[in-house]
Amino acid sequence: MATLTIKKLPDVLHERLKRQARQNRRSLNNEVIVLLEQALARSAPEAAGNRLEQHFGTVDLGRPTGTDNEQIDADLARAYTPPS
Repeated sequence: MATLTIKKLPDVLHERLKRQARQNRRSLNNEVIVLLEQALARSAPEAAGNRLEQHFGTVDLGRPTGTDNEQIDADLARAYTPPS
């Protein structure tokens, strides 16, 4: 495993991290790891979307896409129901 050293960490932030680690019954090191994992997990979907948009560009379907499940079900039923 790698080792990370953080220089010039503000005292106030260090105290907040220590307090939060104590509240969560973790070591300071484990608290920082958990916080980093959570932050990266939140940013991953957004980053993936940004990468797709950069690669393919934006897509305009020419119509609103904010449909609900009922609308999707109705569209699928229309598309897959044989004509009478």
